[in-house]
Amino acid sequence: MKNIMNKLRVIGSSLVAAVALIGAAHAENDLKFPIGEGEFSWDSYHQFANEHDYSGEQITVMTRFAGSAGDDIYETMKYFAEATGADIRHNGTQNFKQEVATSLEAGSPANVTAFSLVGFLADLAKRGHMTPIDDDVKSYIQNTYAAPDSWIKYGTAEGPDGKDHFYGVVFQTYINSLIYYVPENFEDAGYEVPKTMEELDSLIDQIVDDGGKPWCDGLFAEGSTGFTAQTFMAEYLLRTEPIEVYDMYDSNEIPVDDPRVVAALEGYGKMVANDRNVADFANLGRADWAKARQGIFTSPPKCYMTATIGSYLPGCCFPDDKKYGEWDFFYMPTKANRPDLPKKPMGGGGHFFTITNDSPAARGFIKWLTTPIASELWMAQGGFLTANKYANNDVYKDKAMAAMNALMGEADPWRYNVGETMPAAVGGGALNKAMVDYVNGEDAATLLRGVQEVWDKNK
Repeated sequence: MKNIMNKLRVIGSSLVAAVALIGAAHAENDLKFPIGEGEFSWDSYHQFANEHDYSGEQITVMTRFAGSAGDDIYETMKYFAEATGADIRHNGTQNFKQEVATSLEAGSPANVTAFSLVGFLADLAKRGHMTPIDDDVKSYIQNTYAAPDSWIKYGTAEGPDGKDHFYGVVFQTYINSLIYYVPENFEDAGYEVPKTMEELDSLIDQIVDDGGKPWCDGLFAEGSTGFTAQTFMAEYLLRTEPIEVYDMYDSNEIPVDDPRVVAALEGYGKMVANDRNVADFANLGRADWAKARQGIFTSPPKCYMTATIGSYLPGCCFPDDKKYGEWDFFYMPTKANRPDLPKKPMGGGGHFFTITNDSPAARGFIKWLTTPIASELWMAQGGFLTANKYANNDVYKDKAMAAMNALMGEADPWRYNVGETMPAAVGGGALNKAMVDYVNGEDAATLLRGVQEVWDKNK
């Protein structure tokens, strides 16, 4: 191996790691997971190392991964450096958009930049700030990823030549299509996990008939109040209309107040956002989105389920003393006997890595991210889901993440949460506000017509 660990540094918000590494010599035994040991796909590591040599090349990577997430991706980058001889540096920042814009204005962007907002990616691609990714990478994804067409779709954007190009490889994802519950509460009440949307409707009725509340929910979130309802509406639409309708809604080929989209918001209202079905309905619009979900853990339970908040929910928002097994999740089910609907749709988000300052090492790093070993090195640290079907689920220490990742491999199709793809004034502004106004009693069609008017002004 090309042992150049003395060259790998982390800059930006992962400061502790950077100070510890600058000026220090590093050997292979400093790697968190010794090469050749454990259930990792070391064959993919060795094959990549044999085919790529970037000794003497420096590569910079800018992401939003800071703090512990910055440390995790840094550990993954160590192996790319060890395999190739590259001098790789990571800038993980929470001021992502500002720093990306500043670096572009200065003419000194990072070699590789990771975007969670695909709309921002598309804007920069159209302005000529990205290099299309090699065709062999796209072909590899087509053959090795779950729901590959979906990931290629969101990594593709119009370039300055007016043609579509593949710009972004997804690495690190999350799922929204989950319903969380406490198994002991279900067992005590005699409830079973529903397999279809019709069974979910029946379970809701059964809980109400037994005097309980099916759901806990809350819409308040600093800077993005309403996003939880918006996410549920999107998940509902994925399960009640053909996938083409979701895509047309996402791209505004149909208006936001299209009757099918209105029906999805009203579906959220019927299933969740009413005094019969949700705990503390009077405070739904102002209840903290994270704290409200802890109602599944009270005794007696304040509610029995909480839904469509990403796979990150337990790590960020569940009580520390509640471990997997004391809580569980199930897939938000689809309708039975409807072959015209998506088979197993999943919504969520991810980070797309792009080339913003072309170099051989940058292209090599993009290819590295598609290897099973690149995913596994982060999977083993936790907090990481991958679309790569050949990454070994057994490297997970966290059984909940392993179960979520296995579920993600069944996505058919996968779709980005529309709030992340719409213009910011729409997805992060008007649509979120409409959710709050809706749970406070205003008309769904009227509210969504107002959202469309905002979108029209932002075209």
